[in-house]
Amino acid sequence: MTDSTRSSADSTTRIARRATILESLQYRDFRWLWLGSLVAYMSLNLQMLNRSWLVVILEDNSPLALALVMMSFALPMTFVSPIGGVLADKWSKKKLIAASQIGSAVVTFGLGILDFTGVIQFWHLLASGLLNGVMMAINVPSRQAIVSDIVPKEALMNAISLNNSAMSITRILGPALGGFMIVYFVDWIPLLESGTAGVFFVIAAVYIFAALSILRIKTDVIIEKDKVKSSFGKDLFSGLIYVLHHKIIRVVLFVNLIGSVFGWAFMTLMPAWARVVLNVNADDLGILLTVIGVGSLVATLGLASLSNFKYRGILLIASCLLWGLSLALISKMDQFYIVYPLLLFIGIASGIFMSLGMTLMQYYSEPEMRGRVMSVAVMPFGVSSMSAVPFGMIATKIGIENSLMISGILLVFFTILIVLVFPFFTKVE
Repeated sequence: MTDSTRSSADSTTRIARRATILESLQYRDFRWLWLGSLVAYMSLNLQMLNRSWLVVILEDNSPLALALVMMSFALPMTFVSPIGGVLADKWSKKKLIAASQIGSAVVTFGLGILDFTGVIQFWHLLASGLLNGVMMAINVPSRQAIVSDIVPKEALMNAISLNNSAMSITRILGPALGGFMIVYFVDWIPLLESGTAGVFFVIAAVYIFAALSILRIKTDVIIEKDKVKSSFGKDLFSGLIYVLHHKIIRVVLFVNLIGSVFGWAFMTLMPAWARVVLNVNADDLGILLTVIGVGSLVATLGLASLSNFKYRGILLIASCLLWGLSLALISKMDQFYIVYPLLLFIGIASGIFMSLGMTLMQYYSEPEMRGRVMSVAVMPFGVSSMSAVPFGMIATKIGIENSLMISGILLVFFTILIVLVFPFFTKVE
């Protein structure tokens, strides 16, 4: 083979691979969904960083205060998401997504006004967390379930991974951008005495843009429209019953639960850990979170290229093991050259965990149950923020480093336990 022929073949291979990774973007509605997800996740990442930094300032680096604010956001994610799932199966998903984002914009704008006028208090953050959590609990089941309406089943893992890559991109850009704005908005904007207030106003505007993007989607499948209507109360619990009776989806739920409880606690407590262990400022914290985002992006794009991958069960298990080990190791590290690689591993593990878990739950669920199944899938992520409360309490007693080490060890332990109890899951495709 000549050099020119080899070069041409390599070029063709690269083009084919790129087409595989971006396969789902050939569908017009998915492109709008991806754009809407990108800006929505940007709002979420800015919101989490900005709210956490404000808590750190108001409550003197308290891990428990951080955990309580996150719990206020998580409670609706756990208990309201079943309602969001029923609505997703019965109503227009795109309109539910848009309406919830407009609601989040209103709440966030109100928080910005309180911060701008200097009257904001800790309880305001708790109350706004509850309201934003309700909006998110309505949003997520529809956002996840609508993917299956837009792309064919064989492209589902590609589409979900690409959709989650939008989150990964914002995990790279959002924290760094948010930390930068918090520090410099006060100098750049006249009359603004709080950088966090300016960021809240930006977040509200981004939420509105996200809502407008979603409304550009033409697909609007309402599967139960022509079926016999059942009571709302019965539908409310049908998703959980369906999941618990499904052999594969049930185990995916258990894996999601332990990953969310023991893995995501780190994300909640990270601002306090970074201040105490690494002695960083807001912009430095943004960079640390960006490294996690880079790892997550690598993971989601990698999954997007593996449309025919057959070892999905064992890969989900492996991601939890990597996540737990990385948490246990990073908890007491105060050297950046060690912290950065471990944060990268945490990003890769959590990226695989989120994309693959959602893919398996959608792939094995019936279309008429998909919204409710996704609402059950969301519940562990709500529990994750609530689990940060006991870990925050432990941190106040024995130190935040020891608290995070315990969470990592427990994640590894329960992952191994699941493999021992459900050995068939390692063979799930």
